[in-house]
Formats: sequence, structure tokens, C-alpha cells
Amino acid sequence: MSATKPFYIENLEEFKKESITRIKFYFFMAAAISFVLSIYLFFFGDKTNGIFVAIWVPSILSAANLILEGNYNE
Repeated sequence: MSATKPFYIENLEEFKKESITRIKFYFFMAAAISFVLSIYLFFFGDKTNGIFVAIWVPSILSAANLILEGNYNE
């Protein structure tokens, strides 16, 4: 007898992997948009606002790391 997983569990694991990949993509895009916006503001707008928005990038990536790390500690 082979110990195979039921079909619904295999689909659930695949769904989890796809969901985590999608969440990583959204966080990365939010950080990238924040980075581009900060460069635009720094060079073409108010430098102080550009620096403020630039601080968002590590904050967004840190939040993503914190949220996604919680999924792996189940």
C-alpha cells in the first residue's frame, strides 16, 4: 500500500503555494511603487516627502516578511 495524500489535500497545498506567491507579488509591487514614487517626489517634488515615502519601502518589505513568516510556523 502506498501512502498517497488525498486529492483535496494536494490541491490545498498547491492553493497555499499559489496564494503565498500572489501575496509576495503584491507586497513586492507595493514596495516597487513606493520606491518609484519616492524617486519622483525627491527629484520633481518636495524632497522631504520623497524621503518620507522612501521609508515606506523597508516597512512594506518588513511587514511582508512578518506576515509570510507566520504562515510557515503552523
